[in-house]
Parts: sequence; C-alpha cells; structure tokens
Amino acid sequence: MLDKLPLNGKKTYVVAALTLLYFVSGLLIGEIPTNDAMMGIAAALGITTIGHKIDKSSTN
Repeated sequence: MLDKLPLNGKKTYVVAALTLLYFVSGLLIGEIPTNDAMMGIAAALGITTIGHKIDKSSTN
C-alpha cells in the first residue's frame, strides 16, 4: 500500500512519526505503561536516525 504513494524515501519517517504518535498518545491516556511507552518512543527515534543515515549515505 505505501509503495504506491509518492513519498520519495520518506516512508521511514512516516512510520516513525506514527509510531511516536501512538506511544505518546497511549502514554498520555494511560493505556500503555510508562516503561513500554519509553521503549517505543526510543525505537521510533532510532528508526528516524537509521533512516537519516541511510538517506545520507545514499547521496554520497
């Protein structure tokens, strides 16, 4: 489904943003325990960092 959208290499960032939104909202409404939310937020930030490094290395 996402492969048909004209995102031009931004799919990683979209997934990371949605993951971050999911865990932050779950934490704020109390549905996700704090430890799990923090691990999910760290994973979303890690995905973003890896995506940035891949984009940076492919342009060189």
